[in-house]
Amino acid sequence: MNLLRSNGITKKIIDAVFSKSTPKNLGKNQSNQGTFKMPSNYGRGHVKLRQSDVFLTSYPKSGNTWTRFLIANLIKPDCLISFANINDIVPDIYKTPSQQLNELPNTRIIKSHECFDPRYKKVIYLVRNPYSVSVSFYHHLIKFNKISEETEFRDFLQNFLQGLYMKNMGSWEKNVASWLDNKSHDKEQFLLIKYEDLRLNPFQETKKIQSFLSLDIEDKKVKEAIELSDFKHMQNLEKNQNNEAFFASTNSQKNFVRSADLDEWKRYFDKQSTDLVKVKFGKVMERLGYSTT
Repeated sequence: MNLLRSNGITKKIIDAVFSKSTPKNLGKNQSNQGTFKMPSNYGRGHVKLRQSDVFLTSYPKSGNTWTRFLIANLIKPDCLISFANINDIVPDIYKTPSQQLNELPNTRIIKSHECFDPRYKKVIYLVRNPYSVSVSFYHHLIKFNKISEETEFRDFLQNFLQGLYMKNMGSWEKNVASWLDNKSHDKEQFLLIKYEDLRLNPFQETKKIQSFLSLDIEDKKVKEAIELSDFKHMQNLEKNQNNEAFFASTNSQKNFVRSADLDEWKRYFDKQSTDLVKVKFGKVMERLGYSTT
């Protein structure tokens, strides 16, 4: 029986888990724990956008930081890219003061997690299997002290599926669908990259990014950029730069660059949890070719 088309099963699952009750409190004596708030003087909502801007956009925990490093190594092949300078090269719209963003020369490549915004003219949209996104997000919230280390993954998942941790960015489904519905037809201004494709075929997918950004780079340099952005290299950078501002106020006992295993999520999901994701996100997953069986 197809779960996505079985109204009876769908209703039972949704009624059992997504009731009208207050979302689960996963912190300890912290009423706002679990949500992220950005300083008002930072780029989101204050930066002056330009026609020449390129946005590296994704739902959180879809491989955005990895792709930022990859792009930075493409456009600055003679620069040692690290957690100390990544924000100067591919700035994070949430962590970069608006004045600093506005002073950057063209062409700016800016990280964002927003839902579709018509002001974003040229976009690389990175998408990842929501099962993997949820596991990565779970560990991210622990790393950034937003939920307790004792939080059960199943409890976290209920809030994640409703998009409660990044309220301005919606749920995974809402964020992804907003871009697919409004921008995917514009091949010259919109590039969709699947995290899994980038992991399994890094050269092929990086060449797509290179072409989209109109970068005149030899294949040798592309391969070097991939090597300088790979999982082990970034893990070593984190280990040696754990005191950088990038990791400020985080749990130093937890890794930010944590796992590159595409099947890691299977260790966290039982059948009920898997079914919940299918019910909530299944239609968008099918549009992207992610299995819902």
